[in-house]
Amino acid sequence: MGEWGKLDEGERWLKRRLVLARRLGSRAFEGQALKDLSEIAYRRGFWDEAERLAQEAVDTLRDGGMAFSGAAALGMLALAARNSERRRSALTEAEELLRGDNISHNYLGFYPLAMETCLQMGERDEVDRYAQALEDYTSAEPLPYIDFFIAHGRALAAFGRGNRDDATMQELQRLRDEADRVGIKFAMHALEEALAST
Repeated sequence: MGEWGKLDEGERWLKRRLVLARRLGSRAFEGQALKDLSEIAYRRGFWDEAERLAQEAVDTLRDGGMAFSGAAALGMLALAARNSERRRSALTEAEELLRGDNISHNYLGFYPLAMETCLQMGERDEVDRYAQALEDYTSAEPLPYIDFFIAHGRALAAFGRGNRDDATMQELQRLRDEADRVGIKFAMHALEEALAST
């Protein structure tokens, strides 16, 4: 629910899910709930809490749940971490996991987080690489929600390289309008910031 901006509602449900996961003794569901709570904290700007929760999620999932949500949790850890070496380490480990057996939501969860991380780090070629990997993964069954993040990453990477041509600016505006239309609140900020800077 973090991506839709419903942070209070999302936090309430996730805390309930965390309690139930612990009651059931499911480390996989516990780790997934912690990862999602980390994203809620991150979207609120509570970076220390987000990093702590993301690390707790990864630690929890190491106890038998890495194939379930490990790559996505590592993607969240990379995004929340303030240390560039820690970010790079989390991204590398996640990619190694994705080369093995994983549940599909790991790919859908990891790559958008990895693109956002690399945009923050100014690693635009890496953004394009992750966008291509996600496009390749979903090529047999494209998903509009995922297509949005592929285009979002590519457009912001192009803008970050200094592209201000009509095609780039029109794409940023299209994505901003689409984010507003479907309610992907957190994705709008970077788009609006880019559009306002010209």
